[in-house]
Amino acid sequence: MIVGHYIWSANIGGIEKITLDLATQQLRSGITPHILVGKNKGEWLNKLHSFKYSSCGLSNGYITSLKSMRIMRIFFAAVDVIHLHTFHPMVYLFAILSRKKIVYHIHGNWTSGRTEKWTDVIKRYVLRFFLTRFCSHLIFNSHYTQQRFSKQFKLSATLPQTVVHNGINAQELLVNNPQNTTFIVGTCGRLATVKRMDRVLIAFRLFARNRSNIQLNIVGDGPLLAELKLLAKKLGISSLVNFVGSVPNATNEIAQFTVTVLGSQGESFGLVALESLNQNKPTLVFNDGGGLTEIIQLVDAKNIAYDEDDMACLLGVYYIQWQNNNLHFKFDATLKQHFSITYFEQQISGIYSTL
Repeated sequence: MIVGHYIWSANIGGIEKITLDLATQQLRSGITPHILVGKNKGEWLNKLHSFKYSSCGLSNGYITSLKSMRIMRIFFAAVDVIHLHTFHPMVYLFAILSRKKIVYHIHGNWTSGRTEKWTDVIKRYVLRFFLTRFCSHLIFNSHYTQQRFSKQFKLSATLPQTVVHNGINAQELLVNNPQNTTFIVGTCGRLATVKRMDRVLIAFRLFARNRSNIQLNIVGDGPLLAELKLLAKKLGISSLVNFVGSVPNATNEIAQFTVTVLGSQGESFGLVALESLNQNKPTLVFNDGGGLTEIIQLVDAKNIAYDEDDMACLLGVYYIQWQNNNLHFKFDATLKQHFSITYFEQQISGIYSTL
């Protein structure tokens, strides 16, 4: 079977990572993945050379060139199943014209928490028309994403659809954990509104009172960096906060953490939680974390906080365990298998076989 995946670019991002990991696992399983990118740019372009891939040189709008149309027509004609991972109306049009079975994979929240513009409204109606008329199967990365997206798009429950939790390659992401003489609270993600790094800082400030040998590492970069640094200063914890910045391999940074705290609100999934759990790090989230909370609910519901005070208390519990050399967290083997890239690929291949 030949499967044609479509992503916007090879930029470093969650959708791109899960698509490339899936394609790699499909190769191991005997499926031939082809990849179509909207724009031939991004830090992960070198990874695409492991597959047969094409770039169609699209713009953000509805108008495209004759060359791009020809590339899309040839690409879709050569595959058995089309697996779309992001939105572009011209890609969908040529997918429909190919008369192939189409799987649409919903990886995230529509507009990602920002205010919807009039162009988003048009795109939403176009996408809804496509999903209800021409899509063979919908895949959601969490029950939270399924419920929110279905409500936003007024999708019928009768549409063929499946929730498939994302998976990771546990062995590739496993590194040696150092023995820390400092209790390191760590968080990782883009410094943007949805990640709610502000409440991680506030919770850490509450936890830090009358405690020594502690540090907060914030891994990532983004538009709120200056604002978060200012907040750390206002909270009086600047000396305890290390803004690590963007790194090529977050796994090595996560290995330094004693405990991971993720402040996201309404996150569609949250691969960083799996990467943290795979390093056997206690991973704490808030109860409004969306798909992120869904993951931790399966792992250990006690690690879900209701507010910053509650999060500070949870950190206090792990701090005492750490002080007494009694912090021993192990990611459950059954759950590790559930969130593995192998099981992820098996579920998606099962969907292909039903089309």
